[in-house]
Amino acid sequence: MAEEKEKKTVEELTEETLRDGGLLVMLYFDMHGPSPEYVQNLLTELLARLANDPLALWTYGEIETPEKFDNVYSSYAEVKVLVRSFNDLVNLVLKYAPISIEVLKPHEITLSIGQLQEVLMDMSQFSAEFTAMYLRKGLDEKKKQEYLENLRKRSEIGKMLIERGKKEKEEKEGE
Repeated sequence: MAEEKEKKTVEELTEETLRDGGLLVMLYFDMHGPSPEYVQNLLTELLARLANDPLALWTYGEIETPEKFDNVYSSYAEVKVLVRSFNDLVNLVLKYAPISIEVLKPHEITLSIGQLQEVLMDMSQFSAEFTAMYLRKGLDEKKKQEYLENLRKRSEIGKMLIERGKKEKEEKEGE
């Protein structure tokens, strides 16, 4: 018979994850809608998606009772989330767009240049995917062509700057 995997308490999982470079954070989300049930359902669905996201090792959330403000119901949720890495946290934030984030633990983190580059690349990719979606859904053909032309120019300038940087570095090394 196969050995059963040892179950860990939340505290044990948290301590182990923090030791390995993880973070414990509080994410805050708000929702607004025409009825208390609508707002409650949206927040419940959001928390369920977050709880099932593979980037979140553990979650615990609470939803406040919706209140009426100027004919619109509003509420918010506080969700404690444990993640393996800063990169995972950045990706969760990009995916779910909380209105606020509080890092509970650790009190300091250190990132290597490789980790920082990975985070920045993920952010860049997310931005490009969001822009592509916006282009598909929100612009007429003329505006799309103008935007694509600007992207092409931006790409050319980026390549030129990279080449200039390489050339300057080679010149400095040759001196």
